[in-house]
Amino acid sequence: MSVHQKPCRNCAQPIELRRGDDGRWRPFDPDGRPHDCPLRPPALPAVKPGRASAAPAGRWSWLLLPLILAALLFARSGGTNDDAPGELAPPGALATTAPSAAARVPSAVARLPNGGCSRFGNQVWAQSVYDADPVVNGDLDPDRIGRACDILPPGAAPALWTGSIPRGVEQVALLNAIDGDTIRVRRGDGAVELVRLVGVDTPETGQGTRALECYGLEATDFTAELLGRADGVIYLEQDRENRDRYGRLLRYVWFEDADGVYLVNEAIVRAGYG
Repeated sequence: MSVHQKPCRNCAQPIELRRGDDGRWRPFDPDGRPHDCPLRPPALPAVKPGRASAAPAGRWSWLLLPLILAALLFARSGGTNDDAPGELAPPGALATTAPSAAARVPSAVARLPNGGCSRFGNQVWAQSVYDADPVVNGDLDPDRIGRACDILPPGAAPALWTGSIPRGVEQVALLNAIDGDTIRVRRGDGAVELVRLVGVDTPETGQGTRALECYGLEATDFTAELLGRADGVIYLEQDRENRDRYGRLLRYVWFEDADGVYLVNEAIVRAGYG
């Protein structure tokens, strides 16, 4: 057993610190009895974890009540906010902090009347309008979670930044969708071409030597369903390069229906398939 002799730090009497089998040091008198120090300070009351200690008693405790009441009134009034108590700033005040997206980009968003989610056919369309200007279109997200009209089904959004198909496009007949970003068309001279959509890349469907990737089949179904609304007539807009290394045409793909003008390349990305 290890033994160290030293004076007690409380009463200064000589003691021996003996190390027990459990590795802890304990004080003993020189005669071998446990040292019972007469000047040992009283032990502090144990405080259970997670429980607050009792409120201070005495003549100063009465000051806590007005302080608590003042804090509650301060919180209820919104702190130093100059707005009316319990109310949010009006949309007009928030809109002046920065130019809105609708003001920066001429689009169909600014022409849409306020009418809630009922004016949209799907959630993606409503989300696109909401993201363009969350302040003006705040009625689309009443619970303020950043997701507009989550009661609507998924779908696709028209091109909100234009109301017409560009000039100089080529009208072709749609044959079918190969995968999410490649389609087959027939040109006016009868030639059948594969068209690779510019600016979007969807998961692979497992054709050829490539493995099937997650969401590949879903992306293909989305593109096929979206283009099915074009009644077989779509429009191709050429990019800087005419073809890729596989000989496919590189194009932006457009069509129009009762809901508006769609840029298929953009609609795929907005819907989360590419």
